[in-house]
Amino acid sequence: MDSNDLNVNDHNINEEAVSDNTKNKKYILIVVICMICIVVAIFALQKSFWEFRKAKMDMTRSELVSAIGSKPTKEYDIPIELGGNLRIIYDNTNNSMLSDFKIIQSEYELHNNRLVCETYALDNDDGINLYEKCLKIVKECDFKYGTSKITSNLSKDIEVRDYNDYIILGKLTICWTWENDTEFVQLFTLKDYTALQFFSKVSPDPDFRNLTWGASRETVKSIEGEPYKDGVEIEYKDVEVFGEKSYMLKYLFENGKLIEASFYITNCSSYDFIDMENTIKKHCGNAIESNSDESYKWSTSKDEVTLSYYRDRQIMKITFSDNIYWSSFD
Repeated sequence: MDSNDLNVNDHNINEEAVSDNTKNKKYILIVVICMICIVVAIFALQKSFWEFRKAKMDMTRSELVSAIGSKPTKEYDIPIELGGNLRIIYDNTNNSMLSDFKIIQSEYELHNNRLVCETYALDNDDGINLYEKCLKIVKECDFKYGTSKITSNLSKDIEVRDYNDYIILGKLTICWTWENDTEFVQLFTLKDYTALQFFSKVSPDPDFRNLTWGASRETVKSIEGEPYKDGVEIEYKDVEVFGEKSYMLKYLFENGKLIEASFYITNCSSYDFIDMENTIKKHCGNAIESNSDESYKWSTSKDEVTLSYYRDRQIMKITFSDNIYWSSFD
């Protein structure tokens, strides 16, 4: 074989190498383009899924209404005794959807004119493929917030606010939760409907007046001012409750954390007691316990409210307490 043949062979080998490199680069380029398309498609699907959520935490009322683009169906103040929030409600008149669910109602809670909670009530559609429909939402939330924590088949009845503004007892069958640095999210199913909720962790929703359960003694005094008496309990005089001036407001602490507050109203008649019962019922629904029409108890996910009437002394006592703290002793 002469030198010319060797040169031709080398040339052919080089051409084949160049051709292989070109092919490899094309394959790599195709793979990269496919991966980019997949990522873009995933984000597009994510964006499409989250289009139902037009609100952003910390929005003011005017910003929220502007983002949604229509006037609320209903809005009303929640008394300061139950957190002092503004609740804004939108009925779904446009058949808006959240994944495979029809949104029945959207509810927003604001504290100090800042959005802190969103609730979307979803139609169970008679429970048809309910679990599978929930899993589609779970998949989207897992992608955004990380893997969910799940609690299923809970036997305990819980009290929730339904989309008709009544407090009802419902059996929680399954619940998924997510959490990041700014939000706590939960998806749960009840007998009649499913709900997806978002809570701000940056602007915590108050539990009582402008305080949250677990607040320190110093925080209570910074909100309420200098107390009448500062001992085992912190006491204040002449504080209003549901528009009525009370004789005394007492704050109770455990290990330095707020767990309970009680109002005492003097010179009360049985008619005053009935009026107060109706006032609390308006905001908390029907009482879960009653005793000889002289004691009533209400319970929500965070608060327990007890109304008592001491007929012989004509004193009415209204107690608000941390439901999560006390339920740990059940």
